[in-house]
Amino acid sequence: MGHEATAPGRQPPGRRCGRAARAIDRLADGRLGAVGMLSLRRHTANCPECGNSFRRMSAVIEALENTVPVRAPEGFTGGVLERLAGEAAAPAAGHAGDSARRGFLWVAGAALLGVGVAVGVAAASRLRVHHPVTGEVEENLAAGRAAV
Repeated sequence: MGHEATAPGRQPPGRRCGRAARAIDRLADGRLGAVGMLSLRRHTANCPECGNSFRRMSAVIEALENTVPVRAPEGFTGGVLERLAGEAAAPAAGHAGDSARRGFLWVAGAALLGVGVAVGVAAASRLRVHHPVTGEVEENLAAGRAAV
């Protein structure tokens, strides 16, 4: 199955792998301390499945740390707030068309957000990142085609 083998007097693999998965989650949240990192590295050195998860999360973290912030166009935030204030001030009674329009705007906004996320994921899947342990360049980690 790819999990670390159990040595006498040690926890079964599933339990250690569960601890490793929780440590990887804490790593992603920036809450994994030095002792936790040491334990995670020790486990992932012997467990290919957890090692793959660790390498992928490390690559995602590195990619996110290296992203360039994008600024909204001048006046964008003010325009959105004005429009929202205008819609909130519009009387609710007798305006069925406004309700339909608001529903459409929510769907359009959600679709636009989805497109933005898809573009970000596509860009991240093409990143070249350095392996956190060996320092070698790995390509297409997000697509699951990492050099190991």
